[in-house]
Amino acid sequence: MQRVKSPYPSTQDPRYHQALEDAAGKLLATGDSPIFDVIAPDALRKLAEVPAGHDQGARMGLDMALNLHTWLTDYKVTVAV
Repeated sequence: MQRVKSPYPSTQDPRYHQALEDAAGKLLATGDSPIFDVIAPDALRKLAEVPAGHDQGARMGLDMALNLHTWLTDYKVTVAV
């Protein structure tokens, strides 16, 4: 009841944020994700560097970027640039 309302449900557990940071770190380390045709690696790095709880928008952006990576990879989508 005390948490701020959000447009879609999200977990408040800091371990979830840490898992997002870890996943982004792995993508950045490999550098071969199709997501980098859409999102600059520096932009993903900046999202991953925002401390948990400081910017809900940054965390949602990180979550969406990782979901996009999963969708592009799982369905073998190619992006024409």
